[in-house]
Amino acid sequence: MALVSGSVGNRGKNLRADVLIVQQLLNANLPKGRPPLAVDGLVGPKTIAAIVEFQSSKRSITLATPSGLVTPDGQTLRLLTGGTSPAPVHVFIPATAPSETMWPARFTFEEFLSFSEPLEGNAANYMFMVQDLQVATGMGITWSNKANRNSPSGLKSALTLEWHFKPEHPSHGDPCSRTDVAKDYDEVLTHEDLGKKGPGQAAQWQNITQCRTTRESLRKAVRRRVISNFNTVRLRGDLFGDFTAYPADAQLCVISMTWGVGPNFFLTYPKFCAACKDARWLEASKECTFKNKVNTLPLRQKQQQIMMRNAEAVKRGEGDPARLQFPNEVFIPIL
Repeated sequence: MALVSGSVGNRGKNLRADVLIVQQLLNANLPKGRPPLAVDGLVGPKTIAAIVEFQSSKRSITLATPSGLVTPDGQTLRLLTGGTSPAPVHVFIPATAPSETMWPARFTFEEFLSFSEPLEGNAANYMFMVQDLQVATGMGITWSNKANRNSPSGLKSALTLEWHFKPEHPSHGDPCSRTDVAKDYDEVLTHEDLGKKGPGQAAQWQNITQCRTTRESLRKAVRRRVISNFNTVRLRGDLFGDFTAYPADAQLCVISMTWGVGPNFFLTYPKFCAACKDARWLEASKECTFKNKVNTLPLRQKQQQIMMRNAEAVKRGEGDPARLQFPNEVFIPIL
């Protein structure tokens, strides 16, 4: 069965579920620094232009003129998915995350923090822009960019944190209003040139922004994000099988993938998903890699591979699947 049921793009059938998939795939294949499309299931000039641009960039697509159309069995779709033929995908748009008391994973929240904080950092309590031009703050909490400002993952998500005015502000320590937070968010969006420079611009971002959040507020945001990402994966049993039954190390690796690539990473990692579904953890350890090698992604990749090798060791009887082995690396016994 094809990844999409109908054609998408110029004069296509443009069924919303199909359009959502193609938009997410296009975003996953955008040139570095290019703002992503709005993933709204609606085909407009920007979506068609993105299809045309992708087709134009691939010489192996034998089209005299790029069509701006993606078909279920066409070469454009195969190239968007990395030349693979993935299992059927029914796009899942996550609902509001459950209560913070409903921790779903076999690893604990503190274990996630001890792994994630060294990779993401916890010092940034202000807003800034990451290299893909999304607004972010500390601990890897990233929101949407200019095109998706008004989406649930944009300004609305930033407003769920607690914000106070910075020490240099006349109202230092007072709570920021929603308008104050929105001003910071929009101000950050106007500095794309600074965002493209990547890390090392802390002083400039601190000068540009007025609002500051707290470590506790960031911890709550991280917790909500982990729960939401966990449930996104859990509800994709067609791709992952029973995610709740994975060894703790395998669960943490998958959640790390959602942190490094986004909760819909499965659209471009079909081999990884298939290996996880069949509990082929050694194969999964070879597929949880990143094309992008910037910042701490190489270290994240190395640690993810340790987690999956640990899951294989647990599968062979070395350790309790309900307990996290990482950061230790467990010896894999020979069967």
